[in-house]
Amino acid sequence: LGYSGAAVYAGIACGPPVAGFVAGWLGWRWLFWGNALTSVVVLLLMKYFVKLDWRTAKGRPFDWTGCFIYGLAMTALTFGSSELAAYPVMAGCLLGAFLVLMVIFCIKELRSEFPILDIRMLARNRVFALSSLAAFINYSSFFGILFFFSLYLQFGLGMTVQQAGMFLALQSVVQALTTPVAARLCLKFNPGHVSAVGVGLCGLGLLVSAFLEVHSPIGVLLAAQGLLGVGISLFALPNTTIILESAGPTHVGQASGLTGAVRTAGQLVNMAVITLTLGFFLGDRPAGPDTVDAFMKSMHLDLVVFGVLNLLAVGCVLARNRN
Repeated sequence: LGYSGAAVYAGIACGPPVAGFVAGWLGWRWLFWGNALTSVVVLLLMKYFVKLDWRTAKGRPFDWTGCFIYGLAMTALTFGSSELAAYPVMAGCLLGAFLVLMVIFCIKELRSEFPILDIRMLARNRVFALSSLAAFINYSSFFGILFFFSLYLQFGLGMTVQQAGMFLALQSVVQALTTPVAARLCLKFNPGHVSAVGVGLCGLGLLVSAFLEVHSPIGVLLAAQGLLGVGISLFALPNTTIILESAGPTHVGQASGLTGAVRTAGQLVNMAVITLTLGFFLGDRPAGPDTVDAFMKSMHLDLVVFGVLNLLAVGCVLARNRN
């Protein structure tokens, strides 16, 4: 998991600078073309070079109905979250449909002999449930930091898109370097305590970011990125380890899938909150040099809320550690 996490964060570190140069030289549309082509390459690598021979639920039927309902629910959540500012009525209907579909999904899974997600495991396994909740809080707090920082660097500090991309790579570089360290710490200390320190550092990094002003010293931003990079590494890897181990060998696939679902749902919630606050402070105006003051107010409010949530998640992690 340590090597896997380092590979993930190394890839993320390449994202901002590559995106900055691509957007600056070829235009923003090539960000989507490039991702599409990269996905094809990854698909071919998975198909022809990765052996898929590990089965923990061999002989058990796949829950196609539950998968379909869940897919519809996440589709409604994704489109509803993305259209909150432009089409609030339609977005509200989609988010309402998401809630209804998730209730149907939970009822279906509780009645299924071979569910795609064992809902009962969340109820009877406190370690698994609290670890997943802590992950959701963490992902719903720090995901939008790159969004805020990218606009802040360009409109607040006057950087070009290429310069902003290079600067934003710092946090992911720190994460890539410290993730193997986090793996070794989990071998020497209680992983629950390591993850508690990590989520606390994430909260501090977000609160430090909340005090950024248009003319703040660049060192404040560097400190915030460093705290977030170390904090995410110390939290994500131990917490994922605890989730997978607490689920047991027969449910490890479901636990891995739920970890991905929690991450995606947290990111969607994070961007939905940012969309609403930007709409409140900016109205119909786009973010830019002329609206930088309103943008900074939105950023300050969101980062304070996200930072406090991460500090509260420390209590969630410590409550889990008592078991």
